[in-house]
Amino acid sequence: RWSPSPSPSRSRSPSRSSSQEAPQVAQFVRTLFRLIEGPAAETLCGWSEDGRRLVFPDPTAFAETVCPQHFRHNKWTSFSRMLNMYDFRKVSQSPRGRQARTGRVPQQIFEHDHFFRGNERGLPLVLRRKRKKPGDVEDETTELRRRVKELEAQVRALKLENGRLRRGGAA
Repeated sequence: RWSPSPSPSRSRSPSRSSSQEAPQVAQFVRTLFRLIEGPAAETLCGWSEDGRRLVFPDPTAFAETVCPQHFRHNKWTSFSRMLNMYDFRKVSQSPRGRQARTGRVPQQIFEHDHFFRGNERGLPLVLRRKRKKPGDVEDETTELRRRVKELEAQVRALKLENGRLRRGGAA
């Protein structure tokens, strides 16, 4: 179940020290946290009752109204793709296919181990998944080819030794 978040209290946050000491937080994560903490009537999203999940009661309205103000798109699919890139997990709650019949995206709920109500300190742990760089793949391929050649040479040497042993003439 979804309950609107109370407006964030300004007195909760202790004064911040220099930004050099603060860990890096991705802009998407920072913006998302600010939205979820904001007034639900304006942000069209909020925390679950236990504060462990993000709830989007009307994802289509969220995408059309809120996303263009904070992100570079107005599509729910683009927003949910961003959530997936940061390892948010969708919480299944209804059978697939409802969107096709109704034309609207049903309520969506997501969770992340480090993203929950009151855990602003955990935001640096919400990281974007890394793709392997082309150079990394090439290096790995080169290393694997070198290793295959080594193993092939060992197999040839073992076959020669095995043949000598069978003939009775150990070297």
